[in-house]
Amino acid sequence: MKVRKIIEQLSLILFVLVQSCGSRALSEADFRLERSIFFNDELILLFADCRVSLLDELSWEICADQVGFQAEGSGFFAGESSVENDRVVEAAAVFHIPYDVQQGEYTLSVHRGGNLLFSREIEILVLEDFQEKIQMTPGMNRITTDRSDEKKRQSQALSELLYTIDQAGPVLDSPLSIPFTASQEYRVTSNYHDLRGFVYNGKTVRTSVHRGMDYGAATGSPVLSVASGRVVFAAERIVTGFTVIIQHFPGLYSLYYHMDSLKADADAVVGAGDIIGYVGATGLATGPHLHFELRYMGLSCRPVF
Repeated sequence: MKVRKIIEQLSLILFVLVQSCGSRALSEADFRLERSIFFNDELILLFADCRVSLLDELSWEICADQVGFQAEGSGFFAGESSVENDRVVEAAAVFHIPYDVQQGEYTLSVHRGGNLLFSREIEILVLEDFQEKIQMTPGMNRITTDRSDEKKRQSQALSELLYTIDQAGPVLDSPLSIPFTASQEYRVTSNYHDLRGFVYNGKTVRTSVHRGMDYGAATGSPVLSVASGRVVFAAERIVTGFTVIIQHFPGLYSLYYHMDSLKADADAVVGAGDIIGYVGATGLATGPHLHFELRYMGLSCRPVF
């Protein structure tokens, strides 16, 4: 598939997972890319085994038609114990694909100095947006028309939190997983980036872009953390109801909205698959469901598990 142009915007954050190994040279075999097909507004996760002393020397590039784009990054993140004795650590680079990227084939490559260490062909697909109408109840209309100072304060606090890049924060130790157990019954009720119209008394009173995924499930169904991390928010909000936000590494947050009740507490350290709350319909909700979001450097990202 011929590519019309290179990715115009690309965000990069790198983090390191501690792994006990002996020192050895970095080679092509040390890099692992779990998938080769990605979507617009998604994250690309690339793993590597690398000595600590080499981490700052790696550069990353996504190319199309032989024209390269040098990704900007803030360096690798490592736990305190991983920097001892120049040990080999498991590292990863996370790339945010822009929403308006051109669909096509790209080359993801890693360099050290002028030497090519790793190269893989990837394909980026652009998904179509869908429109949906949401019939609002009087209670939902009261929330959308609420102009209170408390609602404004909550909105401002959420924005500030999601743009926080805590370089001393937790380090992700596994890929992201679905926020439900394999045996749970759930269904996708609304997709990422759906174009929404909120209807009240027969009129569309509000429009928005859906920044997450909605999963319908029975009230009280357990909600799981999608990865290890630290709970940075666990409380009730006017719009999102009972809410949990988890930081997984600097700049990356997962958000869980409209829960019936919470199990996780603020500042708690959670592991992948830990129960953090239970499905409900609190806040701006038409029925019991989980609204799940990923935010990277403040920007919403397409959740793909």
